[in-house]
Parts: sequence; structure tokens; C-alpha cells
Amino acid sequence: MKKTIIVFVFSFTTLLSLAQQPNFQWAKPIGGSALDEGYAVTTDAAGNVYTTGSFNGTVDFDPGPGVFNLSGNPKTFIVKLDASGNFIWAKNTNVISSNAITVDANGNVYTTGRFGGITDFDPSAGFFNLTSNGLDDIFVLKLDASGNFVWAKNVGGSQSGDQGLSIAVDVSGNVYTTGIFVGSGDFDPGPGIFNLTPASTNNAEIFILKLDVSGNFIWAKNMGSTGNDYGFSIAVDAAQNVYSTGLFGLIGDFDPGPAIY
Repeated sequence: MKKTIIVFVFSFTTLLSLAQQPNFQWAKPIGGSALDEGYAVTTDAAGNVYTTGSFNGTVDFDPGPGVFNLSGNPKTFIVKLDASGNFIWAKNTNVISSNAITVDANGNVYTTGRFGGITDFDPSAGFFNLTSNGLDDIFVLKLDASGNFVWAKNVGGSQSGDQGLSIAVDVSGNVYTTGIFVGSGDFDPGPGIFNLTPASTNNAEIFILKLDVSGNFIWAKNMGSTGNDYGFSIAVDAAQNVYSTGLFGLIGDFDPGPAIY
């Protein structure tokens, strides 16, 4: 069964009237003969559009008359289009899922999701391998404005189910990720150790992780209940205040410090 990734943009007029309808600009199809899915989309200040998701087999990622094939069974992709939907570049990686994408003021691209085993995060002919601590680990990947590899980091524990679900970047280039982890995990991707321990060792718990512009650890927090809890989305304001939303079960403590809320 063929499914096609479709990237579409609407232009919204200023709110002179709440009854005004958005004006359609363009839509672009990308896909092959197997299951292909776009999971997240973002834009930069110039109006360029970035999408990430998964694909199978061989896919032409140029939605125009040109051809730019990537292959994988399955693999994840990052594609960049200009403000008119024209192809700029596309990259693929070998992770399990690429769930979220954001871009900073310099056009650097960040994704997060999950991977397992030994995985090469450099989408070029070079190699940059990371090894998961458990069956699944959380990753954060940074590419430059041309899609070249900058760095990749992983955090997580020895169990399965860890994954990043949302990502944001502030004006200083610090990177924020939220998602879920199961069991105790080390959230310092460097040589140091910073373990987070959930309220329940067998259920998913919310984490929020902050890395600096080079991917070095700044802080990590966890929160939730003894049920399954999920951090679905994250945002940061100009003062570096962090906001997240998601789902929790039972009675949850949302103060990541020693106090209880």
C-alpha cells in the first residue's frame, strides 16, 4: 500500500476579520511505493520548510521535476524545501523514529526521537556511531543549514521505550527535549552521570532535557505519577522559561525538585 508524504502551507491574512479564510498556497507530494509518513514540520525566518518522518524503499524527495532518491528499509528523513515548496536538500538516518524537528536562527536543524543498537547519525558518507544504553534510547541530532552533520547525542536507560517526542531551541542555541523514559536512565550524554529515576520502574515517565549549543549537558528533570505519563510538546520563551504539555495518569507530582505539587 502506497502512502505519500504531503507538505502543505497556508498563508494566513492578518486578523482584520475573524471570518477571513486562509488562502491556499501550495502542496507538495513526496513518496514511494511503500509506507512513507511525515511526523513533524517547522519553518525558519526565510519561510523554508523542514519536515521529518519515515520512509521505506526508494523515495524521490524532490517534489519538482528533478530527482533526488534516498533509500532505506525503513529509514527516517529530513527534507528542506524553500518558501515556494522547491527542493533544497534531503538527508536520511537509520534511527527507529524521528518524531520532532526545529530550526534555530542560523538555520541549524535539530531532530529528536528514538534509536536502538549501534546507529550512524552522520547522513553523509562519513560515520558518527552512537550505541543505545537499552533497547531504545533518546537521541538529539543537529545538522547545519546545508544538512551537514554537526553533532548527535543520546540519553536513556537500560529498558525499552525511551524516546524524544518534542524539541525546541532558544535564542542562545540551547536545545530542549521532552518525551518519555522507562526505568532509571543517565541523561548526561557526556562522560558525567546524571540519573533520573521514575516514580514507577515499569511505566513511562516525562523528562525534560536541556543541552547547550554544542550538545553538552546543562540539566534534566523528570515528573509524573506511578501510571504512564507522556511529555508530548515543549516550547521556550525569550527568557528561557520552558513550557511543556502532555498526559499523566493517577496522581502526579509536577515539581521536579524536592517539593511536591
